[in-house]
This record gives sequence, C-alpha cells and structure tokens, in this order.
Amino acid sequence: MMKSTKKYKERVGGKKIINEKGGYTNAYTSHQMMAVVGEIMTKHYDTLFDVEKEEIKNALIEQKLVKNERGVILDEFHRYVDNYDRFFYEKALSDMFKKGLNNPVLGNEKSISGMNSKKLKDWRKKMLVPNNMVISIVGNVN
Repeated sequence: MMKSTKKYKERVGGKKIINEKGGYTNAYTSHQMMAVVGEIMTKHYDTLFDVEKEEIKNALIEQKLVKNERGVILDEFHRYVDNYDRFFYEKALSDMFKKGLNNPVLGNEKSISGMNSKKLKDWRKKMLVPNNMVISIVGNVN
C-alpha cells in the first residue's frame, strides 16, 4: 500500500505516529486477502484507526510513487521466483485452479511492470470498499 496521504504526507508518517504511541501496524497480501494489522493501547485506538483509514481510503497514488514502488515489488518478485519452494507452490496452484488462486499474489513481471497510478486508483475504487472488508476489533474498545 502507498503510505502517503494528504493528512500523513511522509511515507512513514502514519506509522511513525503509531510507533511513537507504542503501537504497531503492518500489511500483507495472500491469495485470499489483503490484510492490515495494527496493535495499540486502547487510549490511542482512534489514532490507529485514523491512520489505517487514511492509508486505505485516501492514499496518494502519484505516478512518481508508483514508479518507486514498482521497483520494490519487482525486486520482491525476483526473490520470490528464485525461491524454489514458493515457485513450485505457485506452479501447483496455477495448474490446479482456472481462476483466482491460479494467479500469483504479486502478479507477474508483465503486470508489475505495467502498473501505473490510474490502474491502482481504479483497483482501489473497485476493491477497497466496505462490502469487501471485514473489520475486527479486539480489546477494551467502545
């Protein structure tokens, strides 16, 4: 995910605020989901929720940032392909399934190289919507 928003301009601005309050946040993607995970003391819950909401809803997806992120993802993709266990796992899924699970989590080199701000904005508008989300909150929160 892009980590700059109008409210949290620096790339790590939101994470820095959460870390300074003793919290933690991370995101990951699997075949079945994209997950955003955060932990923070109850008294700072509103801050965590605001940072995560901003990153999901109001991320700045500028072409310059996309170009930088694309390089990071391509590096990760090459490390992923060089890992034989992951490579054969993805190959098995591709051979077994016709839709969904047959697609590599990161995509392929062509899809990553073709990533641009318009495609990401369109994807976000289509996929990061309430009916595609589950929000789970555990702890002493009202």
